[in-house]
Amino acid sequence: MKKQTALWKQQDSIMKLINMHPNYITSVLLMHGGTTCIGGTQRALVYWKRETPSYEIGDTIRIDLMSNRGSSYGWINGLTAIDNTIYTCGCDLSVRSFMLTNTGFVHHRTYELSMPNEVMSISSCPERALFAIGSSFGTIYVFDSRSSNKPISQYRHNTGTVAKLAMNTEYITSASMDKTVSVWDQRAGRIKKSVTIPGEALPASMSMRRDWVCVGDHNGNLHMLNLNNDFEPVKSYCVQHTESITGLRLTRGCLITSLRDTVRILSLNDPPKHIATLRSNIGIFSVSIIRARFAENIIDYLNDILAISGRGIEIWRPKN
Repeated sequence: MKKQTALWKQQDSIMKLINMHPNYITSVLLMHGGTTCIGGTQRALVYWKRETPSYEIGDTIRIDLMSNRGSSYGWINGLTAIDNTIYTCGCDLSVRSFMLTNTGFVHHRTYELSMPNEVMSISSCPERALFAIGSSFGTIYVFDSRSSNKPISQYRHNTGTVAKLAMNTEYITSASMDKTVSVWDQRAGRIKKSVTIPGEALPASMSMRRDWVCVGDHNGNLHMLNLNNDFEPVKSYCVQHTESITGLRLTRGCLITSLRDTVRILSLNDPPKHIATLRSNIGIFSVSIIRARFAENIIDYLNDILAISGRGIEIWRPKN
């Protein structure tokens, strides 16, 4: 916490890099200690890699994802990774995996669903080589990345669209448009708890770290759940956002929230304390209210590097 506070309070020690893109980037994923950045856009994946020790953003490598469902389909809703394989979910009703190579992406596998519906969210547990996806019909599918392209299990507890997913070695948490957060026990194969978000707001973002789940809603509030305390909501906080918290990352030393062109760095105190406010220059979250609502990885954070998606990719990192 001391390290993160010192890092973000002294913004003259932070470097901002921007790589513009003709289409909005709806999902962003940092890999390889923050030296590799993956972006998802309309029917395409883009890839930036650190080319110099100063972390300058190199040329973009792009792969087009085939879609025959019309121009309105094909937005990438979410990205996740297991080892060197990237998994995508999107509006073309498919889940695909791509191997990341030095020259770009190689398509690896397309995963089958029992019924066609839009895949709204995705999350992974690299320790167990598992990933899960949430659909617009409320069904959650779990896949083993080492086996076939069919799910190893599936369940449906949410009555609305599964907007957000997070998972670890024990649990899968899902935030639904029916205003509930459900906790699935992977070993027992059953729902452990279902919690209704306080107030009238819908869940807009979610992040899990160890035993804590943090949910951001459409009214700009944060809700903390403790997985070791019967999954009960512990507290809710107002963090000075007046609109939907569309981006959220719970890290070891800070809490990062975002909406529109503003990113806030918060401490992990009770209540969270403001550390810094960052202003983005790439028009984040303005792609559309629908895409901003369901985009899974609007921001990402790894190894003191913050990536923001919008009209391109914006990278904030320490100068040293």
